[in-house]
Amino acid sequence: MHNVLVIFTGLEVRVNNVCTGMPQQLRYFMGFGYNPDLGRCGERLDVLDYFRWFAIAGWNPVLLDASAYYIVNRMSPKKVPEGCSAERLIGIIMDELGKKPEIAENSLIRREYLAAMGGCLGIQGRIVDAREMMVSHRYIRALEEMLEFMKVADEGTVGKLLPKDANRASRLYIPLELAEAQYFLQEGIAAKFGPRTEEFFDDLIVEALRKKTVYTTVWCPSPPEGIPTGYLRGTSGCITFSDSPEQVIAKLRDEPYRSWMAGVIRPFAGPEARVEEAVIAIMERINAQNIYRAGAGDAP
Repeated sequence: MHNVLVIFTGLEVRVNNVCTGMPQQLRYFMGFGYNPDLGRCGERLDVLDYFRWFAIAGWNPVLLDASAYYIVNRMSPKKVPEGCSAERLIGIIMDELGKKPEIAENSLIRREYLAAMGGCLGIQGRIVDAREMMVSHRYIRALEEMLEFMKVADEGTVGKLLPKDANRASRLYIPLELAEAQYFLQEGIAAKFGPRTEEFFDDLIVEALRKKTVYTTVWCPSPPEGIPTGYLRGTSGCITFSDSPEQVIAKLRDEPYRSWMAGVIRPFAGPEARVEEAVIAIMERINAQNIYRAGAGDAP
C-alpha cells in the first residue's frame, strides 16, 4: 500500500513513491493507449475526464499517443530474437506496423481527437506520436537501458502487468513504456499523469529512473465500478463521439453514469448546465474541430 496525498479533491501525488504535496513548475506527460473501437465508434467521451484534471490543475501536458505499442500484442514471438538490441527491435516493430494499416489509422484518428479536445477546451498540450518517437536515437538509447533494467526489475510488479499467456513479443510492452518516461526525462519532463490503474507501471518507472532523478507520478481516480467508461472495460454503454444526440440521451438514463459524467463536464459547461444538453454541445464543438468523422470515411 502506497502513502499518497489527495490534492485538488481527488488527485494523488507521489514523489519517488513517497507522499508529498504537488511540486511546483513541473512538466507532465500522459500516454493514451490503443483503443480498438476508435475507427468504428470514434473516441470515448470519458477521455474528457483527463482533460478535466488538466483544466483544474492548470496543466498543458505532453500528450503521447501510444497506440503503436499495441503491435507487440499482434506479433509472433518468433519475430523477436533472444537478446535482440533495442535498435533491431525498433526495426522489427516498425516493419510489423507497416503490415497493420489499422494501427496507423488508429494513431491518426487519436491524434485528431486529442488535438480537437485540447483546442476546444483550452488545453495547449503538445501531441507526440509513439511511431515518430520510437525511431529517434534518444528513444532507442532509452529502450536499450530499459531492456537491461528488465533483467533486474521486480518480478512481482512485472507479473502484475503481464497476462498469463505473455510471450517474448508481448512482454516488450513494459520496456517500451519505461523507455518513454526516460525519453521525456531528457526533455526535462520528470512527471507522469494517469489513472490509478497505472500504479504498477508507475512503480517500475520510479524504480528504473531512481538513480537518474526524483520522479513524480500523479493519479486521478478511476470511475466507480459499474460506470460504463471505455478504459479497460470495453465501450459497451459508454458515450462515444460518433453517437447521435438520441443515443447520448439514452445512455445518460443510467443515473450513476449521468452523475459521473456531470462531474467530468462541469469545468467546461458550468454547474448549472443540464447534463444531456452540455454533453451534446461539447461533442458538437469537438467534432466540428476534428477533421476525422467516425463512420464517415478515412481521415484525409
